[in-house]
Amino acid sequence: MKDGLLESGTTLELLEAQAASGFMVDPVNNRYLTVSDAYNKRLFGPEFKDKLLSAEKAVTGYKLPGTDKVISLFQAIERGLVEKAHGIRLLEAQIASGGIIDPEHSHRIDVNVAYKRGYFDKEMNATLTDQNVEAQCFFDPNTDEKLTYLELKKRCITDKKTGFILLPITKELASTLKNTRRKRRVIIVDPVTNKEMTVRVAYDKGFIDYETFLELSEQECEWEEITITNPDGSTEFLINDKKTGKHSVAQDVPDSHSGISSRSITLASHVETRGAQEPVGAIFDTESIEKITISEALNRGLVDSITAQRLLEAQACTGGIIDPTNGHRHSIQEAISLGIITADMAPKLKIAQKAFFGFEDVKTRKKMSAAQAIKEMWLPYEAGHRFLEFQVVTGGLYDPEMDCRITIEEAVNRGWLNVRAGQNLQDIMNHTKNLTCPKTKLKISYKEALDNCLVEESNGLKMLQASSVSSSGISSPYNVASAPGSTTGSRSGSRRSSRRNSLDLGSPASLSTSHYSRTYSTSFSTK
Repeated sequence: MKDGLLESGTTLELLEAQAASGFMVDPVNNRYLTVSDAYNKRLFGPEFKDKLLSAEKAVTGYKLPGTDKVISLFQAIERGLVEKAHGIRLLEAQIASGGIIDPEHSHRIDVNVAYKRGYFDKEMNATLTDQNVEAQCFFDPNTDEKLTYLELKKRCITDKKTGFILLPITKELASTLKNTRRKRRVIIVDPVTNKEMTVRVAYDKGFIDYETFLELSEQECEWEEITITNPDGSTEFLINDKKTGKHSVAQDVPDSHSGISSRSITLASHVETRGAQEPVGAIFDTESIEKITISEALNRGLVDSITAQRLLEAQACTGGIIDPTNGHRHSIQEAISLGIITADMAPKLKIAQKAFFGFEDVKTRKKMSAAQAIKEMWLPYEAGHRFLEFQVVTGGLYDPEMDCRITIEEAVNRGWLNVRAGQNLQDIMNHTKNLTCPKTKLKISYKEALDNCLVEESNGLKMLQASSVSSSGISSPYNVASAPGSTTGSRSGSRRSSRRNSLDLGSPASLSTSHYSRTYSTSFSTK
């Protein structure tokens, strides 16, 4: 990870798999260690310690709150002490390394035997034995492909001397950039002298009126085409209007502009965000060049179900589900009636909504925050911590009783959080990478998702870019006849499809005054 070969999220997943399977591996000294011993030997940093100690409980067992009874990993999942997706990942690691660990008797047993003994239900048994998509909880750092832990191990090599299983990693190539700056200028041609002149000169000499001068000036623009070639061979195409500072984005731009449909979304110029900010409100489909709801992105296969749920949770726990058409917030039921989300999403989002409206204390009738609910064990730690991270990066922890945001420092002073938990939340750059980027397919944190968003100028809506797994070419929003800054396009009579650096102007249009007949054309230059 320190050498840049692994993302921190992938590193944590692999270390958790070791902890949940019995021991941490010291490959240099050929030793197996407990999490505490491995930490003392500096096999990992303090940012991973608490999470690995938690993963180790998959071996030693989870203590049932209020009792001395030790329960298994699946029982902890059932009781909400461990989030299901995370629990499946730990069970996957155990199965791939020899079998489910029975914490009560401290030995491994086969999956089928564990099922017969009632360690987990029929649904979980199907997930673990059928190797379905839900069980694909790990990423191959070389291909970013989602795999089961067993599939990942099959791609490893075995050290003949030590017997350790090693995952080969090839260093990723850097992306390359190619910038081309272009201009479009409108030229007025005097048919009598055949001389060319700029729009300004033509107006100053009285050849065109002021209204025509304004119309033609609007067509003049200068833009920069930036082609980014990624390590996997795919390309991204950005157009930056140098005149207005606005930009548009597409991927894998084809050579021909034939059959391009016109879509327009005005993006705000990038500014550094301070204080409260809106969560991710929509997905920007880079293939169809349109903004869509997160639910629609899930239907199109642009985002996976877990990422879709996380993005909607972030909306729900910070004020409500966002309508991408206008940026307005709605309750879960309102969002269903408006078609923003589907009814089957509601049960998974209700607990996140409570993180905003509050968890009501049955005795005092006061509304508890998500942080307080975690402390009182009304809210599972992993889900609750996720909600707290969402709130922190969008402006602060939410106090439902006072209907306002508060700082982490204030939450610590109130006793909502201990100092260590406050420090972890404050360390935004090391927040959990619990999302899969719908564009790069890499694991990212919610803060990284916000930083990668496009922002719509009209309503400040944040749109997370997404593309399909396929790297096939897609249509570009760019058309030389309506380049950035143009409102009316080329004034030429014919605009046939052309390659990017050429334009068929067709028959020139004519302008008439009382003394002269003028023609004008559009010229392009490349720097």
